[in-house]
Amino acid sequence: MKIEILKTIQNEDGSWSIEFDYDDEYLEIIKQHLGKEELTEEEISSFILSRIEAAVEHEKAQKQLEEKE
Repeated sequence: MKIEILKTIQNEDGSWSIEFDYDDEYLEIIKQHLGKEELTEEEISSFILSRIEAAVEHEKAQKQLEEKE
C-alpha cells in the first residue's frame, strides 16, 4: 500500500493544491471505505485529504499530551 504526495502548490487565492500518487491497493481501500466501485478524482482527493488532516490532528494531540507530561 502506497500513497505519495508529489507536490503542493499554493494558489493565488491562498488555497493549496496537492498532487498525489497512490497504488492499486490503496485505491481498493478507498473504494471499500466509501462503498463504491467507481470513484472520481475528486472523491479520491477528498478521502486522501481527510486522512492527512486526521493524521495532522492526531500528531498535534500527541504533542500536546507529551508537553503536559
